[in-house]
Amino acid sequence: MTRLLPFSLLVFGYLNGCSPRSGINSDCQWPPDSRSGRLDLSRYADRKHLNRDAEIAEDLAIRYADVRRWRGTGRGDEGFHDYGRARDGCMAAMFHVVAASHGVSDEQVRRSLANRPNDFDLGVLLSFGVLYGWGVLLIVRWFSRSYGRDATAAAKVVMEVFLCAAMATAGVMICEQWSIIAESYRLGNGHLSYRTFRLPWGHNRLPLLVAGAVLFWVVHAIQRSGVGRKTGGMAPH
Repeated sequence: MTRLLPFSLLVFGYLNGCSPRSGINSDCQWPPDSRSGRLDLSRYADRKHLNRDAEIAEDLAIRYADVRRWRGTGRGDEGFHDYGRARDGCMAAMFHVVAASHGVSDEQVRRSLANRPNDFDLGVLLSFGVLYGWGVLLIVRWFSRSYGRDATAAAKVVMEVFLCAAMATAGVMICEQWSIIAESYRLGNGHLSYRTFRLPWGHNRLPLLVAGAVLFWVVHAIQRSGVGRKTGGMAPH
């Protein structure tokens, strides 16, 4: 498990490399060096390109509204309304620029935001799974050292079930934060705003909880079998 930890660090290197950097601004100006040309949305590469441009347009609008808000466009409810108007106005303008440069409609640009990068999401999930499994291994080893000899079998079962529930629940919460950090790196902006709600993990908490529980018992079984081999017999339960 420890040997797999560098994999999770490589994910962040990938995220940092794919974050948009050149031409990003808070002035609601489309980057001048962006690729233009008509896109064929029947092709995967062109759909992906449109999605990336739409994400950049959205990010420019959020940056623009963020700057206007902190420059004193208003506070309280009035400030939120000003923020929304500034963001939505800039976003509409940026979507129109993208649409005009690629021969698509403004609505097609907006709809492309719903297309998540599946390879990226899979990388986030796998990297977190490695870290979660490593954390479970540490907990299981601690439990074996602390309760392996003194506690009764019934007490150990109760404690194991408790640890499983606690680790799976904590895993769901930490996974969501892990994905938010990863998405911030991917987009190159620490302020995700409403974009957080497009991350898939917040909508799949039950499957994540079940997966966390299953992984706990898998790691627990592997740890027990390893202890059993070292002691020349079955590991105590």
